[in-house]
Amino acid sequence: MKPSQTRDLSVKEVASQLGVSTKFVRQLISHGELVAYRPGVRSYRVTQEAIEQYKAARLHQLRNELFVAGGGE
Repeated sequence: MKPSQTRDLSVKEVASQLGVSTKFVRQLISHGELVAYRPGVRSYRVTQEAIEQYKAARLHQLRNELFVAGGGE
């Protein structure tokens, strides 16, 4: 593997990286909030790009919530 390449992560690894439970990661996948694929019947794999996209979307959502809660100033 080249240094610039990253491997796809398991649900457990994603949970560890995001600081959440594996159940929550599976819920994110199920609800379409985190893009994943199934290399087999029982497991999911998530790309680092998908994790970054989720983080960016979540940050955007939090900023909007704070903006509205703060009176839109």
